Amino acid sequence: MHKYLHICKKSSNFAAQNVENKVMEREMTLHQAKMNLLRVVDRIKTVDEVQAIQKVLANYYAQKVNDEMDRLWDNGTINEQIIEQWGQEHMRTPYRYAQ
Repeated sequence: MHKYLHICKKSSNFAAQNVENKVMEREMTLHQAKMNLLRVVDRIKTVDEVQAIQKVLANYYAQKVNDEMDRLWDNGTINEQIIEQWGQEHMRTPYRYAQ
């Protein structure tokens, strides 16, 4: 039994290290991506360039939203009835007035 516990502990340590390595790899990749973006932003010289980059980013994220909506539609998570319900929902934040 003692040998089994030792193997389980070793396996657990390996899994934790593996997760930690994956997190570090992801952080390094994100850091590199951010640095690349900063290099691009550093080259911006005009308002037109700023607006063009903003448009590219807006289009990129709009496409991601469209793709996700298509995925949700295809797997049945959303449909016409649900979208109609969204149109009827009252989504305002309730305000608490000072008394």
